[in-house]
Amino acid sequence: MSSVSVNQAEHEAAYENAVSMQRMAAEPTHSVFVSANAGSGKTRVLVDRVSRLLLAGTPPDKIICLTYTKAAASEMQSRLFESLGAWSIMPAKDLAGALEKLGSTRLDEDNLARARGLFARALETPGGLKVQTIHAFCERLLRTFPIEAGLPPGTEAIDERDALTMHQEVIESIQTDAISEPDGKFARAITLLAAQKNDNALAGLFGWMMRSSYKIDSWQAAGGPDSLAAALSIPEDLTPERAMIEAWAGAPKT
Repeated sequence: MSSVSVNQAEHEAAYENAVSMQRMAAEPTHSVFVSANAGSGKTRVLVDRVSRLLLAGTPPDKIICLTYTKAAASEMQSRLFESLGAWSIMPAKDLAGALEKLGSTRLDEDNLARARGLFARALETPGGLKVQTIHAFCERLLRTFPIEAGLPPGTEAIDERDALTMHQEVIESIQTDAISEPDGKFARAITLLAAQKNDNALAGLFGWMMRSSYKIDSWQAAGGPDSLAAALSIPEDLTPERAMIEAWAGAPKT
């Protein structure tokens, strides 16, 4: 046997194994965790899994698919509707072949009729098939259960543009306070930070503080910088210059 035919046989065996694994992952009666490289067919597995759930009689409004990005959610929804739409107009023989390839073992007339009706059923579902990002899902939960989440009813999530505008307003307010009170805490803090960081790094630090307010709140609740200094055995009067001198003095020298 030539090397070409051996390689072809190995390729076909690998392909069949991959298809078998995809069918297993799409089996809706199993809980499955899939880890694979980009472009290896994860979205197809998800579409096949949802298709098989619908074929098994699961109502469309009882299925939710979560992704990381809006682009991924849009792609998955497009593929799913494309697949269901194709089933609705396929001849019986072609549809039976498609369902068999999907992994379905029921190829009787009733199941074929159910497959053809899935497209219309999905379109008629109030709110449509729920294929959305994790962020959108969490926002919907917060809108539905605001009191349980500790939020005032009617609270709305702001978009990124509004958030950036608010961040800039807060930064400008801090800077205004620092200018009006040169000896105040804001002025002293900004002077200390400006001495250690350039403008870009300082802007990045402000951005981090805006995004991490809950971390800063917990840190302050635990005692703030004094508590952290005590935990690390750092003297309260330690200055950056003194820290560098002591670090250099204690460093091994060869």
